[in-house]
Amino acid sequence: RPWATDKLASQEQLVAGRSIWIRDRFGFPPEETADMEHKIEIEVSEPCVFRATTHHSDGVDVFVALSRKGETERACKTLKHPGPVPRQTIFCMLQPGTYVLTFFADYPLGGLHP
Repeated sequence: RPWATDKLASQEQLVAGRSIWIRDRFGFPPEETADMEHKIEIEVSEPCVFRATTHHSDGVDVFVALSRKGETERACKTLKHPGPVPRQTIFCMLQPGTYVLTFFADYPLGGLHP
């Protein structure tokens, strides 16, 4: 059975811990601005509680989805926050496996730039 520390020797980006809070501003990479979609692969090695939330963004509505790698069905339900600001949260229990967290965006009013 592979050890969890085996990943440390690889070239993959790794974040490990019991409680991880990553909070940062996000912008779509230049090569992804046409599709307005960015995928992050997440490998879960033990059952965990997972939460991802979008926050207010100026001029664009940002959405989030989580699915198992290679599947289109969502692994967790995405919930919309009440109120006028389009925010979403994913909050669920994940079992070990590989998942894809997808951020995607849309301009309001059918794609018209603000």
